[in-house]
Amino acid sequence: MPTKNKYSSKSKKKQIRLPNPSNDDVHLSDFNYYLDRADSTRYKALRKASKKHGTLKILKRVNLIRNITKNNSKNKKILSKDVEYLKKLYSREKKLKLNKS
Repeated sequence: MPTKNKYSSKSKKKQIRLPNPSNDDVHLSDFNYYLDRADSTRYKALRKASKKHGTLKILKRVNLIRNITKNNSKNKKILSKDVEYLKKLYSREKKLKLNKS
């Protein structure tokens, strides 16, 4: 019987740990953001949060929550839509800043 190496190829890979989302000072619920709300209501809340904290920070926050959420769940699909919305919003802001300078 051949002996197996105690380290499989999977165990040699470095595990990446995501930061804990509760350590951040941004709470989207303060802006009335809840996953069970309609798209337009969530987008309005995301715009409010972006005005206060910056679009990139909110984008990173929603993306982190999406990455922690389990696959094949309804919430992950909603969060993915919101990440795409924030990406478009951020790219528009970037274009406006470039045009001003």
